[in-house]
Amino acid sequence: MQQAIGFDAARGDVVSVVNAPFARGALDAPMEGPPIWQHPRARELARLVFGGLAVLLLIFTVLRPASRQLLAPKVATATVLPAADVDDEPPVTLSAPAQAKVVAASGPVPASAMNFDDKLEIARTAVNTDPKRVAQVVRDMVAADG
Repeated sequence: MQQAIGFDAARGDVVSVVNAPFARGALDAPMEGPPIWQHPRARELARLVFGGLAVLLLIFTVLRPASRQLLAPKVATATVLPAADVDDEPPVTLSAPAQAKVVAASGPVPASAMNFDDKLEIARTAVNTDPKRVAQVVRDMVAADG
């Protein structure tokens, strides 16, 4: 054993071997303190973990679908006219397609009564039906603004 540890008597090294039994009672001793589920820090950690899971559940079940619905692009509905109602040159009106029957009966609807989507639909309809007339209107507007 002295050779294994590099023993040198000239340096004044001393080797002493002591016989000691293993500590068997150290593992058998009961743990001190409350169980882990009754420990205050464990309760606080569990509360934080369950609170975080509840927030994530709320986000993924309520807020995410709601935000997807709000941010989704609106689907434009196209109005199909029967073949009998289509003329060679359909008239271009500045009234909403949904309000066409009301316009015929009571006169034109003021532009302030329509929302932005209705006005946009009217502009798209005008461009699709008579693009030359719309181009001329835009040229006149640009010329008037200088």
